Amino acid sequence: MEVIGLNPVDVERLLEQSEVLSIHLPVTDKTRWFYSADVLDRLRSDCVFINTACGRIVDEQALKERLMDGCIIAAAIDAFEVESPEDDELLNLPNFMAMPHIGAGSLEARWAMGASAIEGLTGDFIPKPGVFPF
Repeated sequence: MEVIGLNPVDVERLLEQSEVLSIHLPVTDKTRWFYSADVLDRLRSDCVFINTACGRIVDEQALKERLMDGCIIAAAIDAFEVESPEDDELLNLPNFMAMPHIGAGSLEARWAMGASAIEGLTGDFIPKPGVFPF
């Protein structure tokens, strides 16, 4: 099934084929530490891994090891297990970018969130329980 020019795939195929993998998940019992060493090992070696969700979704030690070994080409994170991050070795890797978790704080992001909320209200949007897979 094609959705807006995209083809949905299962998690295995997503991991194996992604050149850029950007994480946008809430922390739940199913997603906590989901990106473990085993999962990171299934990524392409030229994959750029981005986590702007929550720190407890990614095993930071495993990510650091894969970045150091060249198993993953690059990563960017703006949410860490421990805030402020303390792993200087990870933070100083040349193929790693750390950002503050403040993207939602910009004026543009606030306007977009407000517009989205209003659109949801005026479009008779009613969330359906259990639709989110996690």
